[in-house]
Amino acid sequence: MPEAKHEVFQEPHDSPSQLAKRWGFSPDTIRRIAINEPGVLVYESPRKHNRRPYKSIRIPASVARRIHERLSIKRAELEPRALDSQAPSAEHGQKPLHRGRK
Repeated sequence: MPEAKHEVFQEPHDSPSQLAKRWGFSPDTIRRIAINEPGVLVYESPRKHNRRPYKSIRIPASVARRIHERLSIKRAELEPRALDSQAPSAEHGQKPLHRGRK
């Protein structure tokens, strides 16, 4: 029996605001990342009364997955020595890094 073809139009599609909430980014960041990604739906409304055109963006689940994988730091790719060398060491007389305000 032939395999069922994957149909992108049947996948759930998210707006930039929905992905932004889920991933902890701003909607503008998601728009900038996704706008030129293959498979993203972009509808641009016609220009009306000298106003800028409005773009409506929907991102299919498979495209969101691809973006997320591309932006993710894979643990296996990190070198343990590089991580250890970034941490301050008390034995070398270094002060610990302070994060945030005092």
